[in-house]
Formats: sequence, C-alpha cells, structure tokens
Amino acid sequence: MSLAPRCPFMVRAENALAQVAPMLACEEDEESQAPSEHIKGVRMEFYYDPTSDCSRRVLCFAGVHAIALNTFAVDQRAGEHRLPTLVDGDFVLWESAAILRYLAQAHAPETLGHSPQSQALIDQWMFWGVASLQPFLEMLRIEVRLMFAEDLDPVPVNRLKARINASLNMLIPTLQASLFIGGLAPTLADFVIAPSLEAIQRPCFMKFEEPLVAQWLERMTSLPGWPPVS
Repeated sequence: MSLAPRCPFMVRAENALAQVAPMLACEEDEESQAPSEHIKGVRMEFYYDPTSDCSRRVLCFAGVHAIALNTFAVDQRAGEHRLPTLVDGDFVLWESAAILRYLAQAHAPETLGHSPQSQALIDQWMFWGVASLQPFLEMLRIEVRLMFAEDLDPVPVNRLKARINASLNMLIPTLQASLFIGGLAPTLADFVIAPSLEAIQRPCFMKFEEPLVAQWLERMTSLPGWPPVS
C-alpha cells in the first residue's frame, strides 16, 4: 500500500471527460459512446480513506474475490472528499455501491443475483444498509468518542446500541432461510453491511445480541481474503 497526500482522480476525471466528449457528440457511432473496457493485466487504482466504512466495503470485496488493486490511502484533511474512488484506465468512478457493482460485473457476477427477484432483494438490503443502518453506526461512533473524551453519561451510547440491535433483527427471517443475506453465498448486500458492523465491534464495545446476526458476521469475516481491521 502506498500513501498519497492528495488524490489525483479529479485530474484524471477531467482528462477522461475531455477524451470522451467528441465521442459523445457522435450519435452515429454507438461503439464510440461505450465506456472503455478494463485492460487485462493492468491494475486498477483505488483511492480510499482508511477510516471509512465505505472504503472498507470495496477492500473486503476485492480481497475476497482476489481483485488486484493499486491502493492509495488518502488524507481527507487535504480536501479530497469523493472517496472511495476507483480509476480503471480512463474511467473514474466514485461511491462505494457503484464501485462494488462495477467490480462485481467484471469479476464476480454471481454476487449480483441470478434473477430479477434476487437482484431486487440484494438491492433492497444494500439500500437498507446504507440509508437505514449506517447513520446509527456513525452516531454510535460519535457518542462513544464523546463519552470517553468528556466523561459523559453512557445512556445515549446504550440507547444507540439497543437501536442498532433492534434494526438488525430485520435480518432474522433472511438469515433463518440462508447462510448469507442474499442467499447461500455472499452477495453485494453482505459486503455492504458486514464491514460496517465489524468496524464498530471493538472501538464501540458493540455486542450483537441476535445469534444469527453474530454467526453471519463471523462467516463473512472468516472468508478467505477478508482483510483485517486496521
């Protein structure tokens, strides 16, 4: 892993847009409007924040599926906020869910689902993890820091933990029927939710009360190639 003080993806994005602009103007040539394909043998570049759950989702997915990435840790204090970002040749992509889909289509299409119904359910849990669960995880981190820094009452922390466990109970019917959220094997939904839950366990002293959730998380974090929490 290399440490980059500043992410160059904005410059790459501008260059890429300049190169594809003439293509987009030509409606007759459909092939010229298609995004460039990944060049085999050339590693993609991944710019990320080591403290970000969003970045970790991509790192976990790439690790488990043996996707080679040149990784660059970026300090957000330098002013870069569109993280994580993937650079594949002239193609620049940010937002973790979009990056996961891009990598899955090229390297692990089975994680996207095998039917319209399974794909929709995977999307449902992905959106739930990002929009409904993640905000409470971020709030818990903040409250834990405040509790230790200012010796505050632990009641808000305990309330948040209870709220998170209550939210995770929504997974019970799914995990009763299958080993993973999307079925018998990990899907994108698993890779969106599991890294965030793993990341709060130790620093926030978080215990997942539902055994099915704890067992599922253990299965995910035990997958070959799953990177350790930094």
